[in-house]
Amino acid sequence: MSDLNNPAPGQPQPADAPGLVSDFIQQASRLLRSELALAKKEMGQKASRAAAGIAMVLIGFLLVLAALDVLAAAAVAAIVAAGLPVSVASLIVAAVALTLAAVLFLVGKAWLNPKNLTPDRSIKNVRRDIETIKENVHV
Repeated sequence: MSDLNNPAPGQPQPADAPGLVSDFIQQASRLLRSELALAKKEMGQKASRAAAGIAMVLIGFLLVLAALDVLAAAAVAAIVAAGLPVSVASLIVAAVALTLAAVLFLVGKAWLNPKNLTPDRSIKNVRRDIETIKENVHV
């Protein structure tokens, strides 16, 4: 049995309270800094992916312009030559370019989805840390 003057072994001493509070604040501060560093790193990765997505959308747009140019050339060639192989070849090239443009556009658009840009791991870690702190404060 213990009293205030003679606490049981292993029990924190009342004089240790400021030290425990100081340790808690230091650990919480260190945890917050590490979580912020993780969030910063994760957002950097997401920003890189967004930049790649934007590049794909722009490349897709440029390919659409090239395909439209080829289609225009094919239409002119078809009108002038009425069935010469040049127009068929131009249409094949245009179809391939449009297909590639569509794929690049759709992939780039998916990479730009806001859901893909959220720092999910950091949010999950912060929520877990908050729960852990809440549990330890109520003990």
